[in-house]
Amino acid sequence: MKFASYQDGSKDGQLVVVSKDLQTAHFASAIAHTLQDVLDDWNFFSPQLQDLYDALNQGRARYAFAFNPSMCKAPLPRAYQRVHSRAYQSQRLGRPQDAQPLHPALSFGSSTGLLGAHEDVHLPRSQGVWDFEAELAVITDEVECGVSELDAIQSVRLLMLSNAWTVFTESALADEPDSGLEPMHHKPWSSCGPVAITPDELGEAWRGGRVHLTLETRLNDKRLGLNECGQDMDFHFGQLIAATAAHRALASGTLVSTGAVCNAGVLQGSDWVWPTGVGSLSQKRAIEARTQGQAHTPYLKAGDKVHLELKTKNAQPLMGAISQFIVDPSEPAGSEPVPGQANV
Repeated sequence: MKFASYQDGSKDGQLVVVSKDLQTAHFASAIAHTLQDVLDDWNFFSPQLQDLYDALNQGRARYAFAFNPSMCKAPLPRAYQRVHSRAYQSQRLGRPQDAQPLHPALSFGSSTGLLGAHEDVHLPRSQGVWDFEAELAVITDEVECGVSELDAIQSVRLLMLSNAWTVFTESALADEPDSGLEPMHHKPWSSCGPVAITPDELGEAWRGGRVHLTLETRLNDKRLGLNECGQDMDFHFGQLIAATAAHRALASGTLVSTGAVCNAGVLQGSDWVWPTGVGSLSQKRAIEARTQGQAHTPYLKAGDKVHLELKTKNAQPLMGAISQFIVDPSEPAGSEPVPGQANV
């Protein structure tokens, strides 16, 4: 099944079921109003939603309408918690290639005000530089404390695209001691793809807790990365969820993301190269520093456009794209930054 949350003036949006080809949709209000409602009682709601999804795909849904991704909020605008991880060894570009971590690095980000896929991004008036991280994320069912990695995979209810907006400032990096976790203010918010899908929609591409498809990353319509998500993912989603739930139970609606998807470099002669590109500007700068002695790619600025899309092997639509512009904040300096507004 495929779900989205349409803007309706509420904080959580209105749940819609989206067709397999992402062309049509149908409000699910007669079954459940929000995606969180569904997650809280999945076994009750999912069979009814499956019937609606089947009818929509077969052209039998009476009140179907054309699906418009620009009308979408994040599928789950307010998650109970958002966990950011570093699932890819290739993210450690400045460290030895054989420095394999024993456990995934986890940190918590703000889970409120998650941005829709086509909302403008208003960067706060603060000192520092901004980056993005092209990643995948899962939304879980309830997860017991101490869950096994295998059972953790079974808790994955939905998958979606994610973009973790990242700020590098001296104050942010000094907010927390060096504990192996990222500082709290390092990941202030995230953007989410317009559509969240159940794992069965991936078919053979979903195996071993990994998504074996290609994630394309573009900045200002220039390709930065075309990375295989399943390749070089050292910690699969079962491991990420199990590590998160090692000492606490997780509520249904917990969002766990991979960190920037980036395949490992390969040795050509005496030089390392990254033929599939990167999933963040930080990775690109790290590669430049390693191969050229100095980083020269700038971080994000007003006017930039970030585009993320998961590519299927037969070029069929899957979960839509994240496509957002960076704009100057409209509020006066010192006021609370507005995370985003619709970019129709």
